Amino acid sequence: MDTLDYIDLKAQFFQALSNPNRLRILKALEHGPKNVQAIAEAAGMSESKTSNLLKQLSFAGLLVCHQHGRKRYYSLFNPCLIEWINGSRGFVAPMLTRKMGISLAA
Repeated sequence: MDTLDYIDLKAQFFQALSNPNRLRILKALEHGPKNVQAIAEAAGMSESKTSNLLKQLSFAGLLVCHQHGRKRYYSLFNPCLIEWINGSRGFVAPMLTRKMGISLAA
């Protein structure tokens, strides 16, 4: 059985994933580390907004930041996170189909 502290940590983890822009950033890091500019371009956001969201994801423990010269490079703390996010499609697609009548290609 989970302790209350562990349940709180799980809630913080899911809260970090609850924002579509944060998910876009995680997907942008799917194939390895990137700097803020490359992440912003891949996620379709401004660098300032991306930087703010990167701080949130880092604080949640989902990202690691390394400084190279004047640039910061971010990477996933655990690459299994992307596998888990991608795997959630099997749960989300049928749920959306049932709830909203939306059909998502597999």
